[in-house]
Amino acid sequence: MNKQRIAVLVASSVGLLSFFLPWVSIPIYGSMNGADGERSWFIFGAFLIAIVLSLVGNRKKHFDNVTKYIIAALGVVAIVLSLLQIGDIMSANTATSLIRAEIGIGLYLEVIAGAAVSFLAITTSLFVDKNTKPKKRNK
Repeated sequence: MNKQRIAVLVASSVGLLSFFLPWVSIPIYGSMNGADGERSWFIFGAFLIAIVLSLVGNRKKHFDNVTKYIIAALGVVAIVLSLLQIGDIMSANTATSLIRAEIGIGLYLEVIAGAAVSFLAITTSLFVDKNTKPKKRNK
């Protein structure tokens, strides 16, 4: 399998796994993971689609242009929705001063994984094997 595809697969898998980690912790209520959120299923779907796209096609080659931009867009969607979720938690904290909700590690990992998926999908120069000699052209 191509190194770029493996990197996107790993970053997307981290995004999927962080869905089940605590996203928010409320002192009286406890902690909630991504399954309890409104937008979280779209984030989960974005990472799942990125995993599927990294597994289809010729796995020995880099992503084609259309696929890499789709995967990058999915990463951006995950970032934006995660940041909106963080904004909702922070605005709820300012609205009520009695109970303070804390942002959990899962939500931070969602943002990081989304950025990694977008970056790794677009950047192909990181995954070029520098030890291979270029082919000589016959004239």
